[in-house]
Amino acid sequence: MWWRNLELTTSRAYFAELLGDAVTQAKFAAHEYNEEVIPQVASEYEQAIRDPSTYALDLAHQLAFRHGLGNSLFASPHTAVDFSSATAFAKSALSSSNFAVLSTGVDSGLLNSLVADFFVTPSAAALSSPASAYFGGELRVPSVGHGSSLDHFLLAFKGASTSTAADLTVLRYLLGGESAVKWSAGLSPLSKLASGQASAHAFNLTYSDAGLFGVYISAPTSAVGGLAVKVVNELKNVAKGASAEAVAGAIAKAKFAAAAAVESRVGRLELVGAQVRDLVVANEIWKLTGDLDRSPTLDRPCRSRRSLRRLKRLPLTRLARCVRILLVALDP
Repeated sequence: MWWRNLELTTSRAYFAELLGDAVTQAKFAAHEYNEEVIPQVASEYEQAIRDPSTYALDLAHQLAFRHGLGNSLFASPHTAVDFSSATAFAKSALSSSNFAVLSTGVDSGLLNSLVADFFVTPSAAALSSPASAYFGGELRVPSVGHGSSLDHFLLAFKGASTSTAADLTVLRYLLGGESAVKWSAGLSPLSKLASGQASAHAFNLTYSDAGLFGVYISAPTSAVGGLAVKVVNELKNVAKGASAEAVAGAIAKAKFAAAAAVESRVGRLELVGAQVRDLVVANEIWKLTGDLDRSPTLDRPCRSRRSLRRLKRLPLTRLARCVRILLVALDP
């Protein structure tokens, strides 16, 4: 959790107390659960399954990890969670061993004092979860009712954790698929495959102990199969090697994205909070960009990196242990 300094120096204790009470003294009312929470959760679920990209990524995590990271972020109306279960989990989760308090513009000594005064919780065991295990799988889902007239194909592979994902981050920008210039599809390998409504872009999702790397494809039914084949060929071409110029450009894009993410106060707090949660230490931005610089070396362009060796080992006729999701648009 975090709060922002609004230059209300004399009111810091007041707002700290409000935030502390909301966390440590929350009142869970059954009527609010039934009248507000349940309808809102159902609405979020409906919105998620009607957005093809959100739905496909959610299914991809379920196939890839099954449990833990594979648990959906959206609660189906059929999920067996009642009011008593939700409140019991909240009481066990909202303890000092399970959260950190971050702030900007507040002296560390004052922050420690405010936390000690207003964030007192009953002792409880720290939440734990087993290490993420990658499985892979394949799924074909009719996209009727999912808000799209296109087919959506997601091809994903086992990624890397946040602390070890520098090489895959660079690979994501090396493959590209998204243009930073208006009226241009871009010059990256995946950008050049775009045509009309057909497009493909790489993604790299990282978590504390695992990750998911892949390509998201969107195209009309008649074109999605051919585009998927071209995407796989591009992956294998990159696995064979990339030019020093292309690698340098990908590193520059990755560094720019990392720096842009911390331009705002909210972005900085989210980055630091994620590192404290996952790594128990917060790295400076120069450390993060330094990791990107030490990713694929320019004198041996991408040939010996772990991420590209993964791609190089993929069989030509079958992509083993990957995640394949196909949302098929059917005529009504």
